[in-house]
Amino acid sequence: MAVGFDQVKDRVLEFASYSPMDAIKGKVALRWAIDPATPPLSQELLKQEVGMLILSLPSVFESRHYKVASSFMKAWLYGYGLDENPFVKYRRYMLFDLADLSTSKTVVSAFADAKNNSLEMIANDGESGFKDPRWMKFREAIRAFDNAQKSAKRTTWVYNDPPWPLFAVAPQWYFGAASVGHVDYLPNELGSDAFASLARFSINKYLQTQVEKREDGSIFVTPKLLGLRVEDQYDFNDDFGLKDVIPGLIANQRASQPLGFYKSDATGKLTSLANEDFENFKKNFADSYNNLPHIKDKLLCNEFSVYSQIRTTKVTGGPYRLVI
Repeated sequence: MAVGFDQVKDRVLEFASYSPMDAIKGKVALRWAIDPATPPLSQELLKQEVGMLILSLPSVFESRHYKVASSFMKAWLYGYGLDENPFVKYRRYMLFDLADLSTSKTVVSAFADAKNNSLEMIANDGESGFKDPRWMKFREAIRAFDNAQKSAKRTTWVYNDPPWPLFAVAPQWYFGAASVGHVDYLPNELGSDAFASLARFSINKYLQTQVEKREDGSIFVTPKLLGLRVEDQYDFNDDFGLKDVIPGLIANQRASQPLGFYKSDATGKLTSLANEDFENFKKNFADSYNNLPHIKDKLLCNEFSVYSQIRTTKVTGGPYRLVI
């Protein structure tokens, strides 16, 4: 018999009550205080502790030298540092350098696993002629290129993929992604720069190749470079599946993605933030804040897409005969 959501929720909450989450929260919680640069605010706003915490997050992150987390939060709050592209999900995006997430062993480990798995996948798929459906667009493009060469009466040719630019919405050739979730940060990195910046995210995989058609009509592919990059959406929309609901129930006993733990310098209170807190901030706190007559930098609370610069690895092996 299928188990309903309420039953799953009850079981998860029961597990959470026996889990070591309280001990973990206390260990990884970031200390916070109201940013001294905050303009004078009404008592109504000052009493909203969660709202004041979110407003102060850029300075909280800066105090810990969390460069990426601080820049992302400023971008969401005020629109600072964003570029525009009509083809990204939210039309706005930010490019960052993975080296700036040097505090996180989770990211280092995730990229190492993604690299090793990808290199093995490329070798295995190459041996089978890149017949796997993940390479369908690649095979179609090579077939179209070959047909164009035939029309030009060229029986042999060599094609090199162009270098990846600093940023592209869809670099060639995409062949899958690895996922990093909340459990990957346990037990000690729920307060890391990477978790504060990204929480769960995807590592997209790309391949750069040289393709050659020989005298006998066969086509061979030589993989040259593996490219890996973070792709994420900086929004606070919950995925009401296992990705957000279960971690939220365990961490906060709320069906909303957990986004870190913070301890107030003023009261000593421990606060667990989740997606829904940022949505409430956008709907309620931001309007009251923006209506104050002396506020110069208005709160925008706009979503944007996040990409890291592509990290490359030289690929050995090949050439492999292509089956098109």
